[in-house]
Amino acid sequence: MTVAATGSQGKALENLRAMVAASSSFQTLVGAADADAAKAHVYLTAVADPVASKRPFALVRQVLEGGFRYDSLGLDTSYGYRESGSLDLVFAVDTPAAYQANEGNAQTYMLNTVEAIIEDLMALSGYTHLLIRGLTMDIGPIHSHRAEDASEGDYWLLRCLVDWGLEE
Repeated sequence: MTVAATGSQGKALENLRAMVAASSSFQTLVGAADADAAKAHVYLTAVADPVASKRPFALVRQVLEGGFRYDSLGLDTSYGYRESGSLDLVFAVDTPAAYQANEGNAQTYMLNTVEAIIEDLMALSGYTHLLIRGLTMDIGPIHSHRAEDASEGDYWLLRCLVDWGLEE
């Protein structure tokens, strides 16, 4: 049974997941015909094993620290609150066979792929989805270490920090 998000944090996670699935660049990456099909490749919180069989995918999750804020809009509660926060957005993308022999080309492929998705997210940002204040590629791209575990395949990871909500 799926639990529906009713609070701001849960809705932010669901909205970012929907935005990634709505990205035409992400749909192309995962071979999905539409956003509904692409949503199966956007995970919330965690990805179940075996992870290798699920790539390419995106993972949307809360950041570990400082991920959500309520800010008062006035001197007392009658003015209401402004909600904002940060979410992690992780991309895991297999390296196409054509680029596996050249790590520079493979990294450029990963960056091009993720940047196209980010451009789509920024175009979708707003009050009907999730208002993205900023997005930082903060970890990666990181290349897999095939020598350590060949069963995982050749892939790249990149984590983005997505800041959402209204600014002060």
